[in-house]
Amino acid sequence: CIRDSIKTVREYGVHSGGSPAAMGRSKYYHALCNEISDFLGTKSTILYATGWLAGYGGISALVRPYDYIIMDKLAHNCLQEGSFIATQNVFMVRHLDNRAIEEKLKEIREKDQENGIMAVSYT
Repeated sequence: CIRDSIKTVREYGVHSGGSPAAMGRSKYYHALCNEISDFLGTKSTILYATGWLAGYGGISALVRPYDYIIMDKLAHNCLQEGSFIATQNVFMVRHLDNRAIEEKLKEIREKDQENGIMAVSYT
């Protein structure tokens, strides 16, 4: 039993989930990333261990410090936290208020034609 446990830990690692940054990456993780990249025809793939990390990481990776985010005030915490880490230009709007999003888009674009604007809706 102990030998089998040691063999398993050496092959698969000591965890079943969690952030690769904290827990490391196994050869299976790399193989899966490579297979997904080949299938999608992309150079690389990022796998997130949880949905929270995907929402946070996706927004914080796409938005630059000088970009803008217009966000539904009831958007999931991972989206809000990813936004606040990415830029100080975050504007919260009433839940499901597309008119408020549209007005804020126009207001931002009138004063800044260069930087990106991400609108985050939440249903």
